[in-house]
Amino acid sequence: MSWTEGGTEVTSDPSYSFTVTGNRNLTAHFTSSTHTVTLNSSPAEGGTVSGGGTFAYGHTITLAAEPNEGYQFTAWKEESEVVSTNVNYSFNVTADRNLTAEFTPSIYTVTLDANPAEGGNYTGGGSFIHGETATVKAQENPGYIFVNWSEQGTEVSSEPEFQFQVNQNRFLTANFTQEAYTLNLVAEPEEAGVVSGGGSFYSGETANITATPENGYSFTAWIHNGEEVSQQPEYSFEVNENTTLIALFSPLTYEVNLQAVPNIGGSTNGQGIYTYGQEATISAQPAKDYEFLYWRESGDIISTDINYTFTVTQNRNLQARFNKSSGSVKISAQAHPPGLAFISGAGYYEENQWVELEATPINNNQDFEGWFEGDKLISKDRSIGFVASEDKSIVASFNQESKEFEVEVVSDPQFDIQINGTGAYHEGETVKLELVESEDTQLAGWRNAAGQIVSRSNPYTFTISRNITLEVLLESTVAEHKEEVVRAYPNPSNGYFWVHSEENFHMEIRNTANFVLRQQDIESGNNYVDVSDLPLGMYILHFYGPEKTYSRKVIIK
Repeated sequence: MSWTEGGTEVTSDPSYSFTVTGNRNLTAHFTSSTHTVTLNSSPAEGGTVSGGGTFAYGHTITLAAEPNEGYQFTAWKEESEVVSTNVNYSFNVTADRNLTAEFTPSIYTVTLDANPAEGGNYTGGGSFIHGETATVKAQENPGYIFVNWSEQGTEVSSEPEFQFQVNQNRFLTANFTQEAYTLNLVAEPEEAGVVSGGGSFYSGETANITATPENGYSFTAWIHNGEEVSQQPEYSFEVNENTTLIALFSPLTYEVNLQAVPNIGGSTNGQGIYTYGQEATISAQPAKDYEFLYWRESGDIISTDINYTFTVTQNRNLQARFNKSSGSVKISAQAHPPGLAFISGAGYYEENQWVELEATPINNNQDFEGWFEGDKLISKDRSIGFVASEDKSIVASFNQESKEFEVEVVSDPQFDIQINGTGAYHEGETVKLELVESEDTQLAGWRNAAGQIVSRSNPYTFTISRNITLEVLLESTVAEHKEEVVRAYPNPSNGYFWVHSEENFHMEIRNTANFVLRQQDIESGNNYVDVSDLPLGMYILHFYGPEKTYSRKVIIK
């Protein structure tokens, strides 16, 4: 400051002493003081500060602290004392100041979870300083396999041990799925029965399998690795490994009993034990002065052939009927084709004795053409009479009317397949249906119109007696070779899952009864699928692409 008088400085000291000798007009001149505000960051890399400098006394200033990535502002300090915890600090400058903005590294939390909870364990979660490396590990429980680590439904690693730098809070889920095993069922012999209940099962899941014998066979036992495990055709057990079970069937056996009537009339051959479907040939040998008439069963004439061949499907009790050959004229009569009719009246007659022959067809679909002696037509009546004057051999000729039936096979239109053996057949003919399997498809079974699996054999043979429409059930084998093309996770699901695809697909969600419940277009990449409204259970995903079709199973728990 200074003192002036009349514009002239008289002193620069604040205190001025003088002797008064006259009037004086003195002016005291003042100037404002300045102060310096110095700013620092601690640590230096923790952030930046602004607002410092030199300021006039009493001037109001605002300081600002800006933390760098990975740091957070703690407080403004002066000589180790906290003066403010606000990132923006305002005050009036009244003295020189030296202020430090304190920063501390950011702390983040890595939270871990398992889906499902019983699927496995995990380690590596907790609190981490920004930039620190976290290592998380997943360990599946018995019966489960690790699928991936995901965050908000997106896969972040397919490896059970996953390392990453922590620069934010993370919530990671270790996804597990129950280990799937294949249950393969085999009928032995193949044509003896039908087995059902095989397929894919999760570890610990219960399989309910059934063995149904075909006609002429009985179920014996279920065999595993050469050991009998059950004698019941319906068998339930827990699946914990890939397993092949053999359903052992045995052919039924039947007795063929023969009797000569009368006993002195002759003898028979061919009596014994036969398996179902085996051909039996029985024969009759008439005794001296006797002739064979016919085979009879339960009062009905079965055949007039002395050597009679038939397929054994039940117990049989047959009589060979003989008649004493006392007459001098022999009248022989038979049906053509053999076995189509019963002939009565043939035998030995006295000369000039009246003979009556009758031909009775076995089935109604046989037309009687007439009685023939050689090429000569004798009569078109099924009953004829004449006088026995000489030995005769007469034939009753029939024309069997054949019915025609159609065999049709339908399949899922998604599969491009070839079926051999469809078309028109005559009644009684053997039909042989065969699926030409490819690298992408294999036979799962043949299903009739009632929804029953009638066979899992390829080819499938049967005797036709009516029009038949069958559905061929197919399984895609593409998934075994193209697992990377499309994938659904997490699996099992808690109401949603993601589909990761390398291509665009049209997806159908079907239940185990093969009904379509949901459809959705799938684009290349990750696709969110909400199934929270569906009941708990197993579902089949079908992915239809421009060239290939894929199937996946998803469990909703």
